[in-house]
Amino acid sequence: FIKSCQHECGGISASIGHDPHLLYTLSAVQILTLYDSINVIDVNKVVEYVQSLQKEDGSFAGDIWGEIDTRFSFCAVATLALLGKLDAINVEKAIEFVLSCMNFDGGFGCRPGSESHAGQDSWLLLVSYIK
Repeated sequence: FIKSCQHECGGISASIGHDPHLLYTLSAVQILTLYDSINVIDVNKVVEYVQSLQKEDGSFAGDIWGEIDTRFSFCAVATLALLGKLDAINVEKAIEFVLSCMNFDGGFGCRPGSESHAGQDSWLLLVSYIK
């Protein structure tokens, strides 16, 4: 099923006939990693897909439509970490972007200037554990 959800661009969708997105791409990579079946998908295309979504400021869009959100930074970093391909993106720029989303109260928003949100804090706390 997962293989049939991978698109030509390398991204993976939630279901057949839907658009690929970083959220679903990460979920697919997590599942395939758990089952030691990562070879079912085209890993190089997944890496290219994630790379294509990183913006000049280090942020990541969730898909081709361009919504920027720090949770997509987590998805991108986690996906590539699981694939052993963190060197495929500009990690330093990604970190700079995430830090630019920190607010006066110590929390993080979805983008610079956005209000702090506990959900964003949890995503970004998890990113700090990825190596």
